Amino acid sequence: MPNFKLTLLATVIATMGLTSVAQAEPNEKWVKKRFAKVDTNADEMIDLEEYIAFRTRNGKGKIKGITKQFNKVTGDDDLLNLEEFKATLKNKKGGKKKNKKD
Repeated sequence: MPNFKLTLLATVIATMGLTSVAQAEPNEKWVKKRFAKVDTNADEMIDLEEYIAFRTRNGKGKIKGITKQFNKVTGDDDLLNLEEFKATLKNKKGGKKKNKKD
């Protein structure tokens, strides 16, 4: 019986580790689907208005912080492409650590 408990514990720990990895790297198909949903005008770019609507859809998020993150990621064009959008998701799901001041 003790071996069964150890095996079960090891399985649970391994599964938790795999879940964490999966959360850090969002599924490509899911990201593209989410991007298309956020890109309400279907121009294959996300502008600030679309991004704010996406980030505040559940009543959470401060527009000032969201705008700051958007501007940091977009660069000079003030639009998010798919790769930049992925970077914002990694920040939310545990990829890069966010600065406490943001």
